[in-house]
Amino acid sequence: MSKIASWIAVAGVALHVAAGAQVPVDIVAFDTPNDAGASLTITWPRAETTVVSGYRVYVATAADGPFRLAVESATPGLKSGEPALFGYDDDNERFHVVHITDYAAGETDEPAPLQDGTLYFVRLGAQTSTGEVLGEVASAVPGGNWFNTAKWNNIVLTIGLSVCILFFISKARRKDLFIRRIAGLEAL
Repeated sequence: MSKIASWIAVAGVALHVAAGAQVPVDIVAFDTPNDAGASLTITWPRAETTVVSGYRVYVATAADGPFRLAVESATPGLKSGEPALFGYDDDNERFHVVHITDYAAGETDEPAPLQDGTLYFVRLGAQTSTGEVLGEVASAVPGGNWFNTAKWNNIVLTIGLSVCILFFISKARRKDLFIRRIAGLEAL
C-alpha cells in the first residue's frame, strides 16, 4: 500500500471517529462450543453511542484478505441472550454476539460453509451515517465437539442406572436367591 493510500485510510478512520463512530475493538472470535463444527462465534462490546446503525462481519482465509461478507445485522444478539453459552453474568448485557456458519466466498450467490480445521480471520465493520468503520482482525479455527458439556446430567444418569442394573443382575445370579412361589401359578 502506498503512503498516500495509507494516509487516506488513516484520515478516513479519523473522520469517522471525530463524527462519533467508535472503531470496533476487543473483537473475540472462537469456535462455537458444544456444536457439530463448522461454526464460529464472534463477540464484541456494545457501542456506547447510538451512532452505529448496524454491523457487518467479514471473513477471510488470510490475515490480509480478501474479506467477504458473512453476516449483516442491524441488531445483533447479546451474550445475555445465550445463557447456555455465556452464563448469567451481569456483564453479558454489554456485549454483542453473532454466530457464523458460512460466508460469501466468491462472486457467486452461493455462500460457502466454514470448514473444520481451517484458520479463518474475522473483521467487524460498524455501519454509521458517514460510512463503515472497520475494526481489528481476530482469528479462530472451527471444529466439532465430541461431547456436549451442557448435557452432563444425561451421562451421570446413564452411568447410575447402568450400575444399578448390573448390581441387581449380579445379586440375582447368586445360588441362595429365594423366590417365593406365587399361589395362582401353583394352581395351574
